Amino acid sequence: MKITKIISVLSAFMLVSLGAVTLHSEENEVKFGIFGGINFNMHSPDFTMPYNTNGISNVFNENKTSIGLHLGGLIDYELSQGYVLSGRLGFHSASVLFKDNRLLTSEIGAPDTSLAGELDASIYYLEISPMLKFTELLPVENLYLLGGIELGIPISAKYDLTNSVSTTADDLTTYSQTNQDIDGKSMRLAIALGAGYDFEIGDGVELSPEVSFRLPLTKVSSNNNFDSWSVPQVRVGVSLTFGGKSTKEPNKPEAGELSVGFNDVSYYDKDGNKKKLNDISVEETEYQELYPVLPYVFCSENESIPDKRYQTMASQSASGEFSFSALEADAMTININTLDIIGKRMQNNKQARVRINGTLDGKNEVDLEVAKQRADFAKNYIVVNYGINPDRIDVTSSKKPEKLSALSNPDGVQENRRIEFFSSNSELLEPIMLSKDKKRVAFPQLIEFNPAVVSSAGIKNWELRVMQAGRIVKQFAGTGVPQPIQWNIMPNDLTDAQVPLDYTLEVIANDGMVKTSSGTIPVEYYSFTRKRTEDMPDKTISKYSLVVFDFDSPNISEADKKILEDKVVPAITYNSTVQIYGYTDKLGNDSYNKKLALERANNVKNFLESKVKNVKFEVYGVGESVELFNNNSPIGRQLSRTVQVYVVTPKK
Repeated sequence: MKITKIISVLSAFMLVSLGAVTLHSEENEVKFGIFGGINFNMHSPDFTMPYNTNGISNVFNENKTSIGLHLGGLIDYELSQGYVLSGRLGFHSASVLFKDNRLLTSEIGAPDTSLAGELDASIYYLEISPMLKFTELLPVENLYLLGGIELGIPISAKYDLTNSVSTTADDLTTYSQTNQDIDGKSMRLAIALGAGYDFEIGDGVELSPEVSFRLPLTKVSSNNNFDSWSVPQVRVGVSLTFGGKSTKEPNKPEAGELSVGFNDVSYYDKDGNKKKLNDISVEETEYQELYPVLPYVFCSENESIPDKRYQTMASQSASGEFSFSALEADAMTININTLDIIGKRMQNNKQARVRINGTLDGKNEVDLEVAKQRADFAKNYIVVNYGINPDRIDVTSSKKPEKLSALSNPDGVQENRRIEFFSSNSELLEPIMLSKDKKRVAFPQLIEFNPAVVSSAGIKNWELRVMQAGRIVKQFAGTGVPQPIQWNIMPNDLTDAQVPLDYTLEVIANDGMVKTSSGTIPVEYYSFTRKRTEDMPDKTISKYSLVVFDFDSPNISEADKKILEDKVVPAITYNSTVQIYGYTDKLGNDSYNKKLALERANNVKNFLESKVKNVKFEVYGVGESVELFNNNSPIGRQLSRTVQVYVVTPKK
């Protein structure tokens, strides 16, 4: 690759890096700082200087080590956990003094003739270095590895040359050149590899000793006199950075103390931005929701039967019967009944056929017989419990799913251990409409409690209770220090009255101390009657979820296109507003996921717009900032790869 091409690539890389810092500095950690230290320059010359007045040349071919300095400024930008882009702009020196001391008897035939030559080179570079820091590859906390490219622009490259030939003390001939340019001085391009250690010396201030080796890919000059001269470097230095997240633990209360409170209660707007929650409005409206059916049942590692955490089977329940009317209006609950949903639908549709494929996870599992047993189990369950002719079910197995989740992430590997269902009959896997009546819908639907809990003894357990008029609406519980708690308020969760929500967090410390903290959220209720009395517009809300977006893909499947056309398009009228929200799971980088979510939402909008004209569309790329479903579950992660479509239509 030519040096000009390399420079172009590096320049573009630096511009992208700086752009990333500018665009995403609020989402990822950004640190600014300075660096400096000593260079050990390891010169390897092999060149001859021009003849002096005696016709004798200097030969410089002995390796020489010199000491220089490097200093400059840096920006560290966290790409994702464990990976930091470090952009550095600085200065470094590679000056050196070469000597050539020889007896010249063999060259000129005169006895007792000696040569004393010196070349004193002063070389300084302006350095641009895009680097990547790996902060979690080594088992030692705060120790990082460093790799990247050093691009050095020579800002000064000169030399002084002195050449003395002597035969006796009284016979001395001296030749000298001063302040000469090193002709053909080259851009310096080097590979940089190193390591460092972060010491936190203040709140968000880090001091980082660092050592690195620079392997040059270019020479000091392209001139014939110097084109064999290269300068590897060992650098020992330190950087001082500001603005990072402090890793120091907050001051603990005195022994026996427990502090319990809330930083805030917040919600997410349509763009996924967090805002302080002041109140909740509840509106009585005509509401219907379409719930997706995932074509997957998940298994534990090397187990041939479904994981009981992610699949409930009616044949093993007390009643032994399955009914669509008994399903709870909740996507997670619906999708732990996949086997019974498919069995019941095959029972109702005598012509439907299905192919069941058992898969391995593509990484840890190797026994293909386990994959076959998974598919056989699903077939046997449907045949036995729903009286289905075995000939209507084909069974296959594979080492990994056709559409893989991330093999680099344990959660992705978990998703690949599954039983898959395929059918040319769309009725078997079509979404389920469970509600089509009056509902009390909360705005905002998802809120977040942000506890502030500190204990000198540590936290044993905690419980958050949300109540309305003395009735427990929602409960959350856990162990250890409580993290932000999200509540997705389902239709009809809140009462049909102007009654505030009361919430109480109770915390028990390891030493037995108990403390609580409480708060209130005002609730404004709008019934049909109130809206008519106050001449407020009434409306119907239809909600649709498309969930079969593959991992890391924005493309709408053919099955989802049919759902859009058959279910969503007929619900849109000339005066409807179609709100489209794109989401992702929590695998991967947040900023990348937000772009992916917006691309998914725009693809759905473009499809609907091609079918329905002159309708108002609103598109939002929320990404992973709102956790729609529990991402600790493979079902929740699959459901989170979704676009939710709200069709809001004013009633005449």
